[in-house]
Amino acid sequence: MRRDVLKAAGALALPAILSRPAEAQAWPNRPVRFIVPFPPGGASDVVSRLVTAHLSAAFNVPFVIDNRPGASTMLGAEAAARSAPDGHTLLMASTSTMAAVPALYGSRTPYNPLRDFVPVGLASLAPFFVFLATEGGFADLGDLVRQARARPGQLSYGSNGAGAASHLGMELLARAAGFEMLHVPYRSIVPALTDLVAKRLSTVMGDVTSVGGALQSGQLRLVAAASRERSPVAPEVPTVSEAIGIPPFDASPWFGIFAPTGVPEEVVARLGVELRRYLSTDAARQAFLNIGQVPLIATSDELRRRVEADSERFGTLIREQRITVE
Repeated sequence: MRRDVLKAAGALALPAILSRPAEAQAWPNRPVRFIVPFPPGGASDVVSRLVTAHLSAAFNVPFVIDNRPGASTMLGAEAAARSAPDGHTLLMASTSTMAAVPALYGSRTPYNPLRDFVPVGLASLAPFFVFLATEGGFADLGDLVRQARARPGQLSYGSNGAGAASHLGMELLARAAGFEMLHVPYRSIVPALTDLVAKRLSTVMGDVTSVGGALQSGQLRLVAAASRERSPVAPEVPTVSEAIGIPPFDASPWFGIFAPTGVPEEVVARLGVELRRYLSTDAARQAFLNIGQVPLIATSDELRRRVEADSERFGTLIREQRITVE
C-alpha cells in the first residue's frame, strides 16, 4: 500500500516538475514586450533599441519597445512588475528606477526593486561628466570647488529634476569634496544646459548625449568624468578624483534589464547569456560609444548586488541631505 501511495504521489508531482523546463523551452512563443520607462529618443531608448534588435534576431521573435515614461519611471516599472512572469515582458530600468526612486518616494513607490523583479543583466553605463561653460569664469573643476567652498550656497548647479541622476550625482560630489551649492531643478536637462551657457548656472553634471551642439560648438567643456576611471567616451578628460584629489568617485548611472519575479530561471539564464554575448562584441561597443554610452556586462547576481549597493548609497544620501520630491 505504501508503495502504491508513493507511486501515485510521484505521478502527480511529475507534471509539475516537467512544466517549468517545458515552459522555458517554449519561450519565446510570441513577441516580447520591452518596457522602457523613458520617452523615445533618449539614451535609454536608443540603448534599448540596439539591444532588442539583437535579441529579436537571436530568438527569432520581435522584441517590441513599449515607451512608458512618467512619474519618475514608476509608471513603466509598475506595469512591468504587474505583468505575467512568463518572460514575454521585460523592463529596461536605470539606477534611478531601482535605487533612487524607491528611496525618494518610500511607501508611495508601487513596486519593490528586489522583491518584484529578477535581474537579467546590465546593458550600459551612461558616463557622467561635470560641464562648465567655456566663458563661465571657472578655469576647471578645481577652481569651481574652491569658489564653492569659499561661498557656500552662492554658486548654483542645474539638473533635470529633484531626485534625478544629475541632481543626486552633484550631491554626491558636493558631499565628497566638501562644498555646498544651490540646486536649481528643471523639467529636462536641455534648459539647464542653456542656462549654463548663458552663465545663469555655475555647472551641470550629465552625459554627453544631452549636450549636443553646445559641446561641439565650444560653448561647453567637459572638465571631469564622474567615474572611477577615465571614460572611453572622452578618455582625455580626467576623473573627478584626478581633478580635485579626492578618493575614487562614481556618479555615472547604469541601465539594466529586469523581468517580473516568477519568470523561469531558464529564461533568465538564456536572456543573460545572449545579452552578454552581444555586449562583448566590437560592434556593440562602437554602437554604444557613438551615442555616448559604454556596454556594461554583468550576471544576474552581479546586477542584484549592484542594486543592493546603490540602494544603500543613494538611500543614505537622500536621508542625510533630506532630499524630497513633491
